[in-house]
Amino acid sequence: MALLIQTNKKASEALRPFALYPQKLVNINIKNKIPLEGIDGLDDKLKELDEKGIRHLIRYSGTENKLRVLLECKDAKLMALHVEDMTKFFQKVLNG
Repeated sequence: MALLIQTNKKASEALRPFALYPQKLVNINIKNKIPLEGIDGLDDKLKELDEKGIRHLIRYSGTENKLRVLLECKDAKLMALHVEDMTKFFQKVLNG
């Protein structure tokens, strides 16, 4: 309460100190769990995402034959394009 009184802000403003970005999680069914470090071209893809300010989390499911790809970006359209690109990339590499 003291924070709200001192800052003269609404609780929704004072208690959310950062902006939320659009994000998309895709689960890709795969045949082979190749170590991510061993996938040719992945470093280039991740570097491209970093340069465009797209945050990413890519990991295998611990219980299913799935790869989970989470992307987050200020620009939802840009993020959607890269989600589609990453999905195609991994389907080709891991199911090819």
